[in-house]
Amino acid sequence: MTDIRVTAGQSGSARIPPAGDYTFQARDLSIYYGGFRAIKDVNLQIQPKKITAIIGPSGCGKSTLLRAFNRMNDLVPRARVAGEVLYNLREAALALGAPEWRTNLQIILPAAISGVVTGIMLAIARGVGETAPLLFTVLGNDRFEIGQIVRGGITAGQSPFQILSRILEQPVDGLTLTMWKYAQQPFPERVQQSWAVALVLMAFMLGLNILARLIVTWRQRHTGQPQG
Repeated sequence: MTDIRVTAGQSGSARIPPAGDYTFQARDLSIYYGGFRAIKDVNLQIQPKKITAIIGPSGCGKSTLLRAFNRMNDLVPRARVAGEVLYNLREAALALGAPEWRTNLQIILPAAISGVVTGIMLAIARGVGETAPLLFTVLGNDRFEIGQIVRGGITAGQSPFQILSRILEQPVDGLTLTMWKYAQQPFPERVQQSWAVALVLMAFMLGLNILARLIVTWRQRHTGQPQG
């Protein structure tokens, strides 16, 4: 349990070290009722999944501080708030009645878009760069032709679902696997084609990196986040 002791003289002005996660956070919070300052320069964090007790004598500002968290001071005439009161986005959305799926889609995902893009880039880079796993998963198919499978299915009187199942069940080829196979052959044409495949992969990864940076930069400009 976290104890926040409030005294009439300082109203919780002791600064609490910042943490990475919080439900509520107050930064240099002061609340005025007309010309009277009820609390002065409060800095604290309410940690999630912990019990926080705000302790102090009568009239020291405990209720005023709580009203700052739930914005009840907005209903008090001549009340004025200085400083910042920050809310955890997910907790705030759920508290306002937003469903879990909407909270994740409209709040959590936009806030984590940079990490999501980075994860996608790393996954694609591993898929492009690691050929050995593809030898066991892709299997390779130099004669994979969708048109031939579709025409054969129509001729045999198969349904669209059967034709689609045949397409999905066929072994397929991959650029990295093709590059590895062509590089092993003694024919100069195949070796040159393997170098061409390597160039295509490099251009593909360069394009993805540029696209990822553009997405992150656009997101930072529209959300006001600092660019790094």
